[in-house]
Formats: sequence, structure tokens, C-alpha cells
Amino acid sequence: MHAQTQQQLGQHDGPYFFYEAGNTKSVRVVDGKIQVDNSLKEPFSVSTEDGQYHFEVSRHPITVPKEVYRPSDKIMVLSDPHGDFASFYAILKAQKVVNANYGWTFGNNQLVVIGDVFDRGKDVLPIFWLIYKLEHEAVKAGGQVHFCWAIMRKC
Repeated sequence: MHAQTQQQLGQHDGPYFFYEAGNTKSVRVVDGKIQVDNSLKEPFSVSTEDGQYHFEVSRHPITVPKEVYRPSDKIMVLSDPHGDFASFYAILKAQKVVNANYGWTFGNNQLVVIGDVFDRGKDVLPIFWLIYKLEHEAVKAGGQVHFCWAIMRKC
């Protein structure tokens, strides 16, 4: 017989959304405690595991990427963030892709994120949510975000 141990929750995680029978439920960890919410509030807050970085996200439709894109003056390519939100954000901010409030500032230019995002690290989900947020903001500014989550997969 094997003893089962319960792994301790981190300080912050989520939100994770579950859709069932026309209803949406969000599950997240806040201050080390699980919170389940059946009434979705927009925008919702996303935080890194240690609580150091926070930003707001609103849901929007996801579109199928095009095969061909228009040229732009600048293209920023970032590879393999590995769940390291602090470094991911610092690079985007240093290259003037985002501002201090995590907002898109790259105008009609293009951001390409390739490689391993979710294979390790504490802050995989905040990186996903930031990419999701920036996709929508980039389109509104005439720019684009391309998220290719595996090198072997066609972007």
C-alpha cells in the first residue's frame, strides 16, 4: 500500500474556465485557497504565482490564424519563456512591445512567441493569459501576435 500525499497549493493560480450546459465556472487559487466562482466578472484578474505581477484580461473570440500575413516595420520574436513570467515581461517591456500596465504598445508591428511556454516554470498560465490579452490589443492597434507553442508544429 502506498501512502498518498497532498501537494500544497501555490499562492496564486488561474483562472481556469469550465464551460458546461451554457454556464461558465472559474476556478483559481488566491492567497493559497481555492476559489470557485459561477458568476464570471469581466475583466478578470491574473497574477503570477508569487503575486508580484498582476494584470486584467477580458475574454474575446479566438480566431484561426491566417497562413500569410502582411509585412510590418518591426517583428519581435521571443522563444521559450518556460513559465518565467518576470523574464518574459521584462523582455517585452524592454523592447517596447508592452508598457508598465501590460498593454500593447507595439503599434501595427508583430510579436512572434515560439517554442516551449508550458513545459516548466511556475508562471505558465499568466504567460498564456498575457499572450491572449495582447492578441486582442494588437489587432485593435493594427498589429499582430503569433503564438506558435511548439517548434515542430506549423504556426
